[in-house]
Amino acid sequence: MDEKTADEVRKKRIAKLGGGNGESGAKKHSGDFSQSSADSGAADLHLSTPASSQTQSLSQSATKPSPESMDTEEKPSIPAPASAILSSTQINQLIVSTIQDLMEIKLDGRDNILPDIVQIMDTFKDADGILNVKMMLDYILLEVVMYSANNLQVTSELVLASLSSCYQTASKFIFSQKKSVSAIEVEIVNELKEKAAVVTLLLLDGTISIKDESCLSVSMSLVKLLIKKTFEWNLLCTIISQTLATSQFVSIFTPFMMNLMECASKLSLVDENPDSCLKTLTDLIIFRDASNRQPFIDLIIAFDNWNPTNIAQDSRGGEIQKLSFLASFMSFSTFAEDTVQVVDKYFSSDGQDARYLNDTYVLLRNSLRLVRLQMSETILNILRYKESRSSMISLLANFLESNSKRTQMQVEEDKVSKDGFMLNLLSCLYDLCIDKIPYTKVDAFYPFHPCRKLKMNDCARLKCTDSEAEKWMQSLSNDSSKQWTEPTFSTECFFFTMRAISLCILPNIKKNNRRLRVIKELSNVIKDLERSKAVWQANPRIKSRNEKILKKWTSQLARLKKAQLCADASVLDPELLTKTLRFYGTMSLFLLSQAGCNTVLPNLPPTSEPPMKFSALPEYIVDDMADFMLFLIQNMPATLAATECSKPVYDIITLLVTLICSPAYIKNPYLLAKLVEVMFTANPSIQNSTNEFCRQIYEHPIALDHLMASLMIFYVDIESTGSHNEFFDKFSIRYQISVIFKTLWANPSHKSQFISTANAAKSDFTRFVNMLTNDTTFLLDESMDSLKTINELQTLMNNPTEWDKLSRETQQSKQKHLAQEERQCRSYLTLGSETVEMFRYLTEYICKPFLIPELADRLAAMLNFNLKQLCGPKCKNLKVMNSQKYGWEPKRLLDSLTAIYINLDCEVFAAALANDERSYHRDLFPDALSKMKIANIKSSIEIEKFVNLGKAVDEIVSSKAQTDIDLSDAPDEFKDPVMDTLMTDPVRLPTSNMVMDRKNILRQLLNKPEDPFNRKCLREEDLIDETELKSQIEQWIRSRQK
Repeated sequence: MDEKTADEVRKKRIAKLGGGNGESGAKKHSGDFSQSSADSGAADLHLSTPASSQTQSLSQSATKPSPESMDTEEKPSIPAPASAILSSTQINQLIVSTIQDLMEIKLDGRDNILPDIVQIMDTFKDADGILNVKMMLDYILLEVVMYSANNLQVTSELVLASLSSCYQTASKFIFSQKKSVSAIEVEIVNELKEKAAVVTLLLLDGTISIKDESCLSVSMSLVKLLIKKTFEWNLLCTIISQTLATSQFVSIFTPFMMNLMECASKLSLVDENPDSCLKTLTDLIIFRDASNRQPFIDLIIAFDNWNPTNIAQDSRGGEIQKLSFLASFMSFSTFAEDTVQVVDKYFSSDGQDARYLNDTYVLLRNSLRLVRLQMSETILNILRYKESRSSMISLLANFLESNSKRTQMQVEEDKVSKDGFMLNLLSCLYDLCIDKIPYTKVDAFYPFHPCRKLKMNDCARLKCTDSEAEKWMQSLSNDSSKQWTEPTFSTECFFFTMRAISLCILPNIKKNNRRLRVIKELSNVIKDLERSKAVWQANPRIKSRNEKILKKWTSQLARLKKAQLCADASVLDPELLTKTLRFYGTMSLFLLSQAGCNTVLPNLPPTSEPPMKFSALPEYIVDDMADFMLFLIQNMPATLAATECSKPVYDIITLLVTLICSPAYIKNPYLLAKLVEVMFTANPSIQNSTNEFCRQIYEHPIALDHLMASLMIFYVDIESTGSHNEFFDKFSIRYQISVIFKTLWANPSHKSQFISTANAAKSDFTRFVNMLTNDTTFLLDESMDSLKTINELQTLMNNPTEWDKLSRETQQSKQKHLAQEERQCRSYLTLGSETVEMFRYLTEYICKPFLIPELADRLAAMLNFNLKQLCGPKCKNLKVMNSQKYGWEPKRLLDSLTAIYINLDCEVFAAALANDERSYHRDLFPDALSKMKIANIKSSIEIEKFVNLGKAVDEIVSSKAQTDIDLSDAPDEFKDPVMDTLMTDPVRLPTSNMVMDRKNILRQLLNKPEDPFNRKCLREEDLIDETELKSQIEQWIRSRQK
């Protein structure tokens, strides 16, 4: 076929696709393109250069197979095609239609052969009429690629897509034939696939370039096609196989993986297929060569940015997320601080209803679930590959260690990884750990292992001090019988997950709580400013300033609310919370086993002191669990009732109750208080959605036997914590205990157990009653004083004449003082009311311990003082406006106080009431009786008992008045040095050699077991009776009576 005929063939084919009048031709071609590309000087074929020079270069290597003809015959050229503009679809059609035509060739006849294909075939037949299939395919592919070069709309992505389509069509031909396939057809298909791979490889390594595109650009085009699933996977596998044994694999696929990383970093959850890059990465890393190696894993773990270490130490967390190869695939997030796309698409408008928010959360969480599953699959495949397991574990450890600053109170966000990335990391660790690693496979000594990848030295311990832990760990290292082995993956994964919760969920919970608090405070400030609008609008200068402030605050509030909505999509994700709860169930069993407890049959630890492997564990393990349970109870209580969480919840409850009932196992009283707070928050009177969870706690076998007694001891021990806020902290903690007590008291099993404990453990219960008396005295005193101050301020403000006389500054000062007193009064009344209520129901069943000498007088004095405040002549000073605002219920308080009088009614108690010279007066009981009748709070029987008690007290007071002796001039050696009163039962303090009255020192020891003179430890059994001094005092009293 001459050049004119060949030109007509080309025109006809282009015309079929709507192209222009291109010119091209070919004489008889021989040789192989792949061979010529590799060997000739014209192999570097740049398609961005003029087509004439390209084709001329090609023609110089495309000659007849006969050597003689190379010398005698003119070397033909292929004229450049005209600049017809073909679309990408047309280019694909050009290749596909050519291949389809080739598949229709019949060797035994030409009836069904298209004329142009016949002519092409004739062109590539040798003198003996044998078709050179290789040359023909070279010609077709190069004609298409070269033709595309003159089309300004053609890119490397288009050419790669065309080659992929060519390969795919050839692959499908054999399998699509219903008839037998001839040898020539098989040869055509195989050669076509091989040539498509060769041309693709030449494009990727830069041998062929498209216009001004670099190898990196071509590589990016391939990445985009793979992500969109429009590139034939088998073609890529062919290219990989052809390059594995050469340096081409690294040179081609290193920029390819970097481009894939870049594409992944640009994706967000709002994209159509957010997991597309992850799927591509997974497909690549599971590729295995003939020797069963995974070359792409070998490639990426050799990258400098696989596990970056040469980064600034003060900002490791933020830098490692930006630089690490794998982190780019794990940065999907719903947080507004991480990505604005989620805010713009789903939360840009205000006032979305609950249904819209719920649908949006479902959509975002489903997207997160998909990408997290893909992340987990990717990490799991890398871990399964023996050659990369250690590198993957080191990378996970680096992710965690680099973000240790996330646990700080104040976090510089740019120096740590983003919240979304950390939650994704945690989710992957859950998938590796939950239901796969039983606690029995976890090495208990890993936190002390010399080769551990997580640092655990710079944190507080559950029981021991750092020095004790270091000494014990040193002894382990020196123990020849203890052979350290390489930590197992199960162990490392378990502790990685434990640490990840501390770095991922807990900081988000705290940030969430802070954001909610700011939203509430800012909303209140805006409301206050809007309420006072009528006042400041009259002043133009103030009006302008306040309007700007109001606009600024309103805008800030809107941003905060949107940020909160975005955060809720992740922080309140039921699946993530459920997985956390399930992991904590396993962790609870691990901790119980470390403490020596039986994890099958719940019981208290067998020893009073915990083993060192428990004592030396980081305190944050239990602290984080308590924080998470508090968050779950308050925000997502339904998770606790989920079927899959029933066993983990029970295991967590077992740990919770065990630690509360074994206070010697925890050093930090605030950690124990937080465990108590979990029980308090779940109490039905506080949270009505956790009744079943609360029931499981209170009916737990350990709780039935030990909980109330343990709470009673903790009520006393929290008096001194060593913190500078201990005075105020103790009231909050004791309030929580009193609420729990009230609920437990309603359970007959707990009530009978506590009554038995109170009667048996006299010293513990005595200290408990003493603290109860101290708290009631302080709280009611402070409450009454605040009520009086509120009464005075409200009276002043309601008197316009007096109020207007005050300056503006004074008025503002008074208003601030009132607000402060209102807050304080509300707090103290809440705590005081619960304490008095506890006195009431305890004294109904337990009396004797309240009436011992060291307690009876103080208890009687406290009751008399508060009854006088409520019913005495100055009781009107306690009357305030909006009393319910402060929780001020005088009727309820009067009812409780008088009930305590009635419950304790006996001769000893009447004598103690009569001994109170400060508050008791003959009118006390009549005044209280009058108020009780007006309030109608007592039955006739109760009133009668109260009246009789008053009469008994009056009789004792009258009798004492008749026999009273003046003992005020007693010698100093007969007086108590602290109270300056005559001693009746003197005892010597061995720690200071001082002498005190027994009841006074016992009262001191109830508050703090130490010598008041030198602060040395002192116990009741250490006191020494001073019998001789006691006889001298009694003799002196008798002499005074005479």
